[in-house]
Amino acid sequence: DNDKLFDLHLWEGDRIFLRWLSGDAFFSGRFVYVDNVLQEHDVTFYRGEQVVPTMPSTTAPANQQPHYHPVDDTYCWLCNGAVTKRHCKIICQVCGFTRDCSDP
Repeated sequence: DNDKLFDLHLWEGDRIFLRWLSGDAFFSGRFVYVDNVLQEHDVTFYRGEQVVPTMPSTTAPANQQPHYHPVDDTYCWLCNGAVTKRHCKIICQVCGFTRDCSDP
């Protein structure tokens, strides 16, 4: 359910990135995090032969802190499939998505 997507545990940049997925253009984006806090991001949209760069922008409010919930390690963030943990790696048994246990 796409309407529930923003209720999930997301990085600050995910809320920006997810808006771009519904567009028609190809894009490349860069997100800069320091101590798990988004400091800046920029994106370039590719529409046919035209390249439309955007200016970097800062987005994280100073008072926003990442938060962790133990349940985050029990399902895949992409497909909600079952995961296994191996040496601080969390691996989805359905789609193969892998993340590090230190990811917020």
